[in-house]
Amino acid sequence: PGRSARRPGSTRWSKVANRAFDAGTHRLTWDGKVESGQVRAAGMYFVKVEMAVRSWSRQVLRVP
Repeated sequence: PGRSARRPGSTRWSKVANRAFDAGTHRLTWDGKVESGQVRAAGMYFVKVEMAVRSWSRQVLRVP
């Protein structure tokens, strides 16, 4: 399972979490940085959630 953020048109993914979670509601925050520590630009990004039984994605807006 993992949660990721990606800018539309890009193939770069920033992993926000990669672990199992207990049942229930969870809140994760992306600091806007990629693995190298570089801060990504403001803009529209996709968030993708993958679980054992299903996955979904949403668009989010990153503002500085």
